[in-house]
Amino acid sequence: MAGEILDNKGRGEAGWQWPAIHPEGRKFGLIGLAASLFVLLVLGWSVLGWPMLLASAGVFAFFRDPERVVPQGDNLIISPADGIVTLIAAVEPPLELQIDDGSGHAGLPAGPVTRVSIFLSVFDVHINRTPVGGTVRRVVYMPGRFISAELDKASEENERQHLLVERNDGLKVAFTQIAGLVARRIVPFVKPGDIL
Repeated sequence: MAGEILDNKGRGEAGWQWPAIHPEGRKFGLIGLAASLFVLLVLGWSVLGWPMLLASAGVFAFFRDPERVVPQGDNLIISPADGIVTLIAAVEPPLELQIDDGSGHAGLPAGPVTRVSIFLSVFDVHINRTPVGGTVRRVVYMPGRFISAELDKASEENERQHLLVERNDGLKVAFTQIAGLVARRIVPFVKPGDIL
């Protein structure tokens, strides 16, 4: 007998619904919507108002936060983002995640780890989720540039945030969010010690 399909909050049958808009995007979308309606309805400038309204809809779409059905099971590592996998390679982990940060929790050991790079276009959901359940051990913010995230050097030069999560079985999984040409902010919602 098949198991029940649950949404990511553990509730009943998961089904389609209009996605929520992330609070970080609501303010930008509402400001754009208000400006669009003012230009359209008060000033009567449809040549400017309709493109502004379309751009506001794009902002809402960019910040959509749809419910996800999360697979359950041991030893799963789930994609933290929508997008296209652009690279799978063995690489050295970022130095910021290797060094002792004084927290009492060891970082990643030196030596190759598997890196999976995922590129998010402007049409992808820009809400990242954790790839594993566990305890956040590190959150390391690195200021940087805002070149196209498609370029190889973006992972070293752009603004980025490294996160290290330790599962209950001791496996450490790191993931990095990288800002780009369009998505220019990284807003963290977790801190060391949080349980995901």
